[in-house]
Amino acid sequence: MSELNEIHKNPVVYSIQGMEAAADVSSYVYKSVEDLDLHVDVYTPRQPVRLPAPIVILVHGEGPNEDLMHAREWGQYVSYGQILAANGLAAVTFNHRSTDQLTHMDATGEDITDALNFVRTNANEWGLDGDRLCVWAISAGVPYGVSAAVRDLPADVRCVVAYYGYLSLQHVQDELQDVRQETLEQHSPTYYLSQ
Repeated sequence: MSELNEIHKNPVVYSIQGMEAAADVSSYVYKSVEDLDLHVDVYTPRQPVRLPAPIVILVHGEGPNEDLMHAREWGQYVSYGQILAANGLAAVTFNHRSTDQLTHMDATGEDITDALNFVRTNANEWGLDGDRLCVWAISAGVPYGVSAAVRDLPADVRCVVAYYGYLSLQHVQDELQDVRQETLEQHSPTYYLSQ
């Protein structure tokens, strides 16, 4: 497990000058559930291109709960937050619970929706533009993050990025015989986009 922890510390390869000093970082508890505090980290640009700055919300992928509780602190997400802030955008990293091998998909989806709502509710207080959100979902976070972004097509979500992940979970139906069709649809962006 320590090898994986060391890998998670690594930043992204791409970097820009001054990115480490480009943001003020604040942490908040957005939700407490099952004796866990789930956090958001907000990277506010020190010199936004526009005031108030739009917000990019980064949705991480899947893994065991003990790893995911620190996902917002992984080098990749810290780097993304710094790079976005250096370009005048605010960034939000957060942690959500594991699907536990697709057996708790609803809990993961609820956490992501709750994090998005927390950002919406607090954006003005942070001096950020809650009417201009981008949801950038990565890896196994794509079906849950993109579904939360496109469900009911909220007007404040102006951009959605699906970065190497599934847009439909229909393929798991054969693996998980007891999963309901409604659950698969709820976490499959293609279902919402087809509506």
